[in-house]
Amino acid sequence: WYQRRVREAVVSTQSTGSSGINAEYGYITNNLRMAVALSQEQKKELRQIAQSIVENGKGILAADESTGTIGKRLGGIGVDNNEGNRRAYRELLFTLPKDSKIGSCLGGCILFEETLFQTSSNGSSMVKLLQDQGIVPGIKVDKGVVILPGTNGETVTQGLDGLADRCRKYKAGGAQFAKWRAVIKIGENMPSELCIQENAVTLARYATICQMEGLVPLWSRRCSVTVHTLWLNARLSLRKY
Repeated sequence: WYQRRVREAVVSTQSTGSSGINAEYGYITNNLRMAVALSQEQKKELRQIAQSIVENGKGILAADESTGTIGKRLGGIGVDNNEGNRRAYRELLFTLPKDSKIGSCLGGCILFEETLFQTSSNGSSMVKLLQDQGIVPGIKVDKGVVILPGTNGETVTQGLDGLADRCRKYKAGGAQFAKWRAVIKIGENMPSELCIQENAVTLARYATICQMEGLVPLWSRRCSVTVHTLWLNARLSLRKY
């Protein structure tokens, strides 16, 4: 991406003089400085968190359903979608007996913002329930996807505005890593160059902000394959025979 920006700046310089390359060089070097702005202590903490999540082949539990999504699950069993019932559902997940050895299987658990600051029925925080099992608490930080103008329904994830302040609050609440969801459509002429670039830049900014605030950034990717692509791949496969 940086190489492409340099090439574009060089082309611009040919018609506008040296100002184009100077401005682009400043943009790039400033971003590179940001990438190495972490102190040794910050880098060490981030490495330790990441290693504790994945050590011995452990997995990550996603318990970050939005209020609407968990409402569908509760509604399916005739339970009201209120704060108390949502808390009880998540508490059930986090309070398995210690002899179940869930901590030996799960390295991390992604929480919804509501859950991060909730307390269980015995007065302990949800974060402490996870920590007692040896599970690292994480937090979903994106604000969902929106249609990317100029594309065939492709999307980009929103949530960068105010992200640093939110990460600071989440870190103080006990979160040690973050999750960001990006959706990439795969189909005829998709993903577009614009979609790839916008999502890549957004992910890079998200990761940088999280690291600066002491959270290990994770990316939850979703690739949406259209029916057209499946049909085309099937035809191409049949041609081989």
